[in-house]
Amino acid sequence: RLGVKFEIIKDKSWQETLDMAKRGELDMIAAAVKTADRERYLNFTSAYVSTPAVIISNESEGYIGTLYQLSGRRVAVEQGYFVQEMLAKDYPSIHLTPAVSVQHAVKLLAEGQVNAYVGDAASASYAIKQQGLLNLRFAGQTGYVSESRMAVLKSHSELLSILEKALSSIPQTER
Repeated sequence: RLGVKFEIIKDKSWQETLDMAKRGELDMIAAAVKTADRERYLNFTSAYVSTPAVIISNESEGYIGTLYQLSGRRVAVEQGYFVQEMLAKDYPSIHLTPAVSVQHAVKLLAEGQVNAYVGDAASASYAIKQQGLLNLRFAGQTGYVSESRMAVLKSHSELLSILEKALSSIPQTER
């Protein structure tokens, strides 16, 4: 829509991507959730897609229900993902185990190294299917929603404006 060719940075963990943005090594991030910490160095477009953050457990754990049930338990989260920041603030009694990726987090769960995984429903579903981890199940709601937005370094306000205009020209069904 913009007629701009983007240079895509690949093979970086989410935490590495955020660290690169903090150092000014990226112009933008295509999909990020707005948090208080990230607003210190990034500006955000309006949200273009929303997915719930859910609790995933091993079938032997059964249905967990809510985050309160995870108090005192080990929970895998993707390092740097917004859920890590939210859980640390809202549920300090949950023992967080940061993982380098969603794939690594669900593997920790499948191997019994953690009691649950909390993260994006779509990403978790994809990782579980991709790795054939048939012993993992949806186990509860978190109340958190992953609202993906484009994020731009604070120093690039003109880019934010351009991206917001391009985004508004895309019908909601195509986003």
